[in-house]
Amino acid sequence: NFKDPSAEPGNKDPWPLLQDRMRLVLDTTPGTGMAITNDVGEAKDIHPKNKKDVGERLALWALAKDYGADITYSGPLFKSSEVKDDSIRVTFDQAGEGLKVREGGELKRFEIAGEGKVWHWAEAKVDGKDSVVVSSDKVKSPVAVRFAWAANPEGANLVNSEGLPASVFRTDDWDDVEVIVDPAAAKAAEERRALAIEIKALRAKRDQMEKGSEEYKAANTKFNELMKAFRAKNPVPAKK
Repeated sequence: NFKDPSAEPGNKDPWPLLQDRMRLVLDTTPGTGMAITNDVGEAKDIHPKNKKDVGERLALWALAKDYGADITYSGPLFKSSEVKDDSIRVTFDQAGEGLKVREGGELKRFEIAGEGKVWHWAEAKVDGKDSVVVSSDKVKSPVAVRFAWAANPEGANLVNSEGLPASVFRTDDWDDVEVIVDPAAAKAAEERRALAIEIKALRAKRDQMEKGSEEYKAANTKFNELMKAFRAKNPVPAKK
């Protein structure tokens, strides 16, 4: 939970987009796991002090994936969605013995939208072991659902039987949260990357040379020139 809590649906902060793409990596890259932490954090610090919950949740992945433990190793993860009349049914993996609401009450932080791409807070209810039905009186023909879509989705309370929180997700692929990249900034970043690769290669080559030799001195001079150029492209911010 980073930054101030959001109070309105349709949040355009890119942070949940980043988190959702981390979730997608789980399906495409073997040997990966993810601790869902949208219920812990510090609004003013991207590096919160609570590392215990993070470590324990990552350990569940290792126990299940690497040590063969038969356990629920994650909070609920989006599996599929189906539009039916005026609602959308969302199905989850890692529901454990069943989905539930943390501390009871109503599910929060579900958003729903129609073709117009206008987001509204939704009414959401657990329906069965691994599904949630989402709807809104303001959206008669829904097409998309999002959950916990904010840098600090305060109130997100869908958990599984183990009390592990559900991950942020979206069922749409709209570009309303995509960051528009400045071409000049992208070119500068590419130049910095290319320079960094050149520096790394030269350093490796230089380190194989005999120190004190003319060859080493020439390579070291070139290395220092490249480092100076790299620092010019990556200035260190002045301390306040």
